[in-house]
Amino acid sequence: MLNILLFAILAFTVVATLIRPSYGLACFISARILIPEVVRTPGFEGLSFNSTLILIIVISVLVNGLAKTYVRLVKDSYFKALVFFICSCAVLLPFSDYEDLQFQYNSLIQFLLTDILPVILAIAVVRTKWDLKIVIQTFLWSTILCCVYAIIAYLMQKNPYVNYFQTITGWRDTSLVKEVWYTTGRGVSTSGTFLHANGFGYFISMSIPLFVYLQYTGQYNKRTIFIALALLIVNIFLCKKRSPIVSIGVFLILWMYLKRKTWNVLLYMKVFLLGAVVLLAVFIIPALESIRSMIETSFFFWDDKLLAAKDVGGSSWELRILQVTYPFIKVKDNILFGKGFGWCSWYLNQYELHPVLFGFETILSTAVCQFGILGYLMYYMLFYQSYKYSRPYKYGKVNYQLLALVTMIVLIVATGLNYFFFFGIGSVIMNKQEIFMHEKDIHSYSVL
Repeated sequence: MLNILLFAILAFTVVATLIRPSYGLACFISARILIPEVVRTPGFEGLSFNSTLILIIVISVLVNGLAKTYVRLVKDSYFKALVFFICSCAVLLPFSDYEDLQFQYNSLIQFLLTDILPVILAIAVVRTKWDLKIVIQTFLWSTILCCVYAIIAYLMQKNPYVNYFQTITGWRDTSLVKEVWYTTGRGVSTSGTFLHANGFGYFISMSIPLFVYLQYTGQYNKRTIFIALALLIVNIFLCKKRSPIVSIGVFLILWMYLKRKTWNVLLYMKVFLLGAVVLLAVFIIPALESIRSMIETSFFFWDDKLLAAKDVGGSSWELRILQVTYPFIKVKDNILFGKGFGWCSWYLNQYELHPVLFGFETILSTAVCQFGILGYLMYYMLFYQSYKYSRPYKYGKVNYQLLALVTMIVLIVATGLNYFFFFGIGSVIMNKQEIFMHEKDIHSYSVL
């Protein structure tokens, strides 16, 4: 039955993409949010379901108009930046102190397929206001469905939907077993439609800044966006991950600071009153004790004694410091080029955990381990180009694109680079929205 459903989704994506490429991109976004990434392609179990969707859209776009797509992409600055990043990784890899060159090249190809190609597709297929509207509406409603189910799963204290896919695929990650549902200090958590709570937390942190920006533009249904934002904020506490709480906390503080000149005293009082009521409820209601512990340890993330007392798990401040400094010792024999792309994943596959760096839980450790001191430069250029692309016009009192970037940086410093395609597609959405708001849409409502 499941295989029939998956084949139906694939067939629908093929037809939708041939009708209009943006419909195919919308199918991918919906599937990526609502279908756990562990699902494989029926008959081609070596290929994930998400990867198959990406390849279908790529082939359909090329069939529809290779020449036009090529011309449009080569003129796009973000496309050039993404290609430069991948090519740099490929060129530098032979100079690195690698352990398994084939594994690392395979990891690079996988990153290209799962995280870079979706962003490139967004650049290629979002040509008109209608294309953008389809993509955004799909993103919004898929998020709402995911978050509603996450709340239901939290109340049920189990996740039958995700557990079903884990069972039929034989997926098991021993490093996450305790964190998915029952950790001693965190209590019950939820992962929504994602494979684990970590991934759900990444998604929440990347989505909130984008939806706040869309709310500001006033081009879409504000009620729908508000519902999506409200559900995301609720789930940021229910997923019981400290990094999303910290990153969104930074976002909210900066957002309120940048909007200080447009807010009156009464509005500030309403916001602070609402926040006070929520915090009071969390600190008074016994059933919310685990959420209270997460909030306390998130706000005082440098206090290892508090972390140990609350027993909520996660990395200590001492470990965070080691994650920044120890990678330079690890690559001391090849400090310029490091150990190669995907080396951290290779190491974890071989030994499960590193004796000092554990799971390489920050971009500051993975960047140096994989690329040496060049790693900081490479990731700086990647995220700088993402920000520059997302804000083609410098105007307005609140720089929402900068807020999205800062939120992303806080997140990856705390957890590492995961689900980059969500951030990249968000950058493309902001770019297209800015252009359509300030320039006449010269394209007609037609396929490529």
